[in-house]
Amino acid sequence: MTTNPVSINEAGNGMTGHFHEDASDSVNELSAIIQRFNPTDGRSSSLSDRSVQDATISIEDFDAKDTISLQEIRKLKSDERNFSRPAKAFKLDVSNSDITDAELQGIIKDFPKIIEINAQNCRRLTSAGLQHLAGLADLKSLNLAGCGKATDAVLQQLANLTKLTNLNLKGCGLITNAGLLSLANLTILTSLNLQGCDRITNNGLSSLSRLTALQNFDLTGCAQITDEGLEILANFTDLNRLSLSGCDKITDGGLQRLLPRLTNLTNLNLFGCQLITDDGLAGLANLVNLRSLALTGCIRISPAGLRYLSNLTNLTDLNLRRCRLITEDHIAQNLGHLKKLNLVVTL
Repeated sequence: MTTNPVSINEAGNGMTGHFHEDASDSVNELSAIIQRFNPTDGRSSSLSDRSVQDATISIEDFDAKDTISLQEIRKLKSDERNFSRPAKAFKLDVSNSDITDAELQGIIKDFPKIIEINAQNCRRLTSAGLQHLAGLADLKSLNLAGCGKATDAVLQQLANLTKLTNLNLKGCGLITNAGLLSLANLTILTSLNLQGCDRITNNGLSSLSRLTALQNFDLTGCAQITDEGLEILANFTDLNRLSLSGCDKITDGGLQRLLPRLTNLTNLNLFGCQLITDDGLAGLANLVNLRSLALTGCIRISPAGLRYLSNLTNLTDLNLRRCRLITEDHIAQNLGHLKKLNLVVTL
């Protein structure tokens, strides 16, 4: 791969940017990104190699801390087998560990007031252990990214956790529409990450129609979503971050109906949406709060479509990689007045 950076400032318009010659295919690139969060093996990660003796914590320390690690709980349990704190609210970080279903069950039993769990990349956890999350009535944030063995049965156990505001299911590729139905009552949810949950369809999105408090919604790689699904997203008028990366069935019509409703958007990712043309960009024209826009691999976009971006004066990041109809001159002519723009383009 050859990289040739070129500064747009040479055109005298104040923007900065880089033009890259890159032969990699955008679809393959997206697949690689998603695959990172769909683990298929049972390898445990970094914490599995750390001994309990490495952790140093006293009961007094525990009582004073807001965030507790798995190592620290293991250390306290090794010192006092029956140690528990039924009334202590805290954040639990077990990410990248070898925690088992039985161990998670025990922690939830002994510490039922946990308000946040980061279990990212805990590849040994299955639905058998995760179902015990139902006992955490005060849980506000749950990160299961990379827990590829989680199924719809886990989401069924989350149905009554109505204090949840943040749910990350990135890479939980076994989840289906049936699982999303269980999230319908989580009406104060503000962030939902479904990246790589590629079994989800428009019907699944319809189950989420009551989640109108959503501000951050990631549907990267949910390739079965079509324009019909975008009509459901139009109800989420508080959205400020939306990723439709890899949703390659959506068209201009879907964007034209969706985007004018989402006037609070600051970040929009349309990576690999290859059916989008200049007409689809027309829906962007009034998104005056937009700061970041990814159009990577939107190969049908031409210089004429750039005019719809010309009034987006808050735009600071624009990715036009593999938009092969657009050249350096087109950028300078159409977007030269956007002084803060950081640009990435493929020649």
